Amino acid sequence: MKNIFLKFIFIEFVLFSERFFRSFKNFWKEKEIVFGKWLCKRYGNWEDFAKSYSPKMKCEVEQWSQILSRWDFHIPYRMAVSNSRITFSYPEAQPKKQNALINALWKIDGIEYIEISAYKIHLTIGTLFQFEDLKPKIFWVIEKYAPEANF
Repeated sequence: MKNIFLKFIFIEFVLFSERFFRSFKNFWKEKEIVFGKWLCKRYGNWEDFAKSYSPKMKCEVEQWSQILSRWDFHIPYRMAVSNSRITFSYPEAQPKKQNALINALWKIDGIEYIEISAYKIHLTIGTLFQFEDLKPKIFWVIEKYAPEANF
């Protein structure tokens, strides 16, 4: 009986400690995002913020700068932590083609907002890190419905 009681206490302790550390980790993650937003405001642009933030982030910035230079995407630094915004120019206003493109983009899970201005389409994605997962889908849709679009 004593062994069963000790095993029960041990299992409860392990489960409690696991829940405690998981909640502590989530708490830190939230604080890290708030701290990141503060750093972002302080340094003025997202590359400087990321380079000063951590070596891992610096590496990601270098990868992102290669992607951005290749595709000419514009991601404002204010959205680097919470949202990412992708802008590409769409040549002539062709309503049928544009509607088909917009409808196809809306079907991609993860795009939160689509804004259309004169000759430009802006996509807002939940987080910057979701972009890596959504990139092939977005490029496929754009190349299918708007091969003449400028990135």
